[in-house]
Amino acid sequence: MKKIFVMILALAVILGLAACGGENEDPSAAESSLSTPSEAEPEFKTVPVFGIELTVPSSYTVSEGEVFIITSKDYPQKGDNVTVAYAEADLADFTEKNMTAALQTAFEFEKFNNYKKEEINGTMAVVYDFDTVTNGVSMHIKQLSFQAGENVVTVTYCLMNEEFRSVFEEILYSPLK
Repeated sequence: MKKIFVMILALAVILGLAACGGENEDPSAAESSLSTPSEAEPEFKTVPVFGIELTVPSSYTVSEGEVFIITSKDYPQKGDNVTVAYAEADLADFTEKNMTAALQTAFEFEKFNNYKKEEINGTMAVVYDFDTVTNGVSMHIKQLSFQAGENVVTVTYCLMNEEFRSVFEEILYSPLK
């Protein structure tokens, strides 16, 4: 059972990283948008995904499938994205050792920046993040996993441009608010 779980999780991570494949045409574009005052805060909408609800900016696209992929209006020029996957599993299996093994099957994974099991608004969750390079592109990955009935739902964001961090954090934690 654990091997099946590890392979499902690895597939979800790989699909998320594949969605991160877009690169900035002009690497200074992300930097210049950071140095200018931001526009008004985005309006948000609620999107049902695998029996939970995510809060996402209204201008973002949600692509449905075995894995939901949420992208900004700048996709694919900016490949940053949020993915949502689920698997019939038990959150107790999401140990640091098992997660390390799953991530090592997907790519060259060395270590977590942070890994913790915590209660978020009454729901036990596993939250971790790490940095990696795929196809020469540096990215920061953060995942939140929690039990939803017989399934574990995993929300992942793939960040290459800092400008998306605050919005992605909002999306990541929105199912547990």
